[in-house]
Amino acid sequence: MYVSGQFSHNEDGTFIGEDNIEAQTRQTLENLDRVLKELNATKSNLAYVEIYLTNPQAHTESVINLFKEYLDTHRPAGSLIGVTYLAFPEQLIEISAIAHT
Repeated sequence: MYVSGQFSHNEDGTFIGEDNIEAQTRQTLENLDRVLKELNATKSNLAYVEIYLTNPQAHTESVINLFKEYLDTHRPAGSLIGVTYLAFPEQLIEISAIAHT
């Protein structure tokens, strides 16, 4: 299953975490969980994850720590990619994934 890029907008479409990478990361991971649940999967089904950051120098450490906390002991393959901008100007992070069943 391919999961398209997730952002930090809640279920109502409200942007969460302006200028706050931790809040944006938590919301983005919640959105990833919601998509996986709709596909009858969980984070343990993740095979590959791509994390896009607009400021990797400043945000990599905190994002990786939150990501490891989210995954617990599961460790899918993945990439962290620095980008100039994302679809929404206020967005600091995007996460896409591939999961198996």
